[in-house]
Amino acid sequence: MNLEKDKVIGALIVIGVILAAIVYFGLMFLGFGFEVIATVVSIGFLVLLGIGGWIGWTMARTPTPEPLEDLDLEEIEAVGEEELEREVVGPEDLADELASIPGMTDTRVQALLDAGFDDSESFRSASRQELTEGG
Repeated sequence: MNLEKDKVIGALIVIGVILAAIVYFGLMFLGFGFEVIATVVSIGFLVLLGIGGWIGWTMARTPTPEPLEDLDLEEIEAVGEEELEREVVGPEDLADELASIPGMTDTRVQALLDAGFDDSESFRSASRQELTEGG
């Protein structure tokens, strides 16, 4: 349903652009060249001012981030070390974990296990290419 709605919106945009071009060139040929150009330039300038104002408003309302000096780097390093020291999971648990990944089929899980990715440590250390090629 959304795809059809997008196509309708796209078609309306194309029609709108074609009509705007016809009106623009029609007015240019009818002798309103200066007025048309001045109007288009003015609208473009106002759009740029609006974008600039929106950026400024967003920057003014965004909270200031926490300074790096205030971060507890020892705590961050401890969390990182805990992640590195995670328990190594065996093939059965790893198969269950892999099967929970969206789009992962039983065949693909078995292929990864057969390729030597039989524990969480080998799986974590594998490159993306190794995993997509199956070893």
